Amino acid sequence: MLAAAHIALAQDVDAEPAEMLAAQSRAAFMLLCAGQPEAAQTILRRVIAAQTARGDAGQRYASELRLVQVLQQLGRTDEAVQLANEVAQRQSKCATGQHFALHHLGKALLQAGAHGEARAALSQALALRLALGKAELIASTRQALALLPPTVSGQHME
Repeated sequence: MLAAAHIALAQDVDAEPAEMLAAQSRAAFMLLCAGQPEAAQTILRRVIAAQTARGDAGQRYASELRLVQVLQQLGRTDEAVQLANEVAQRQSKCATGQHFALHHLGKALLQAGAHGEARAALSQALALRLALGKAELIASTRQALALLPPTVSGQHME
């Protein structure tokens, strides 16, 4: 995985088409998974800047959600929540983009200890994912919801 990431990253971000930027975004995520969050952050910020300059909002949101995960790994929870919230707001009219954004927002809010807000975001993501019928995505959101403390009569128990 690390070798594949380095091959994709050897390309010039500013000179390549949208597909190369998307590949580099995925490669940065591989770096995160390989324990290199700082390198992943640097690459994702550069890719996001290039995607923004190209007007490629569709691919940019995926890169931004990867950056949310990087920021969480780096312990920069407030930044992760802020970015995830911005992406969720921009994706509010796109069910496909919105369920991913809400899922990542919920996970960032969970890490921040904002359990009520996390539950709301994850519940919205789950509803969208149930409507899409994507079993793997539904399971992922249910796993995140299971990490929240239980509620009793609408009150959070912590």
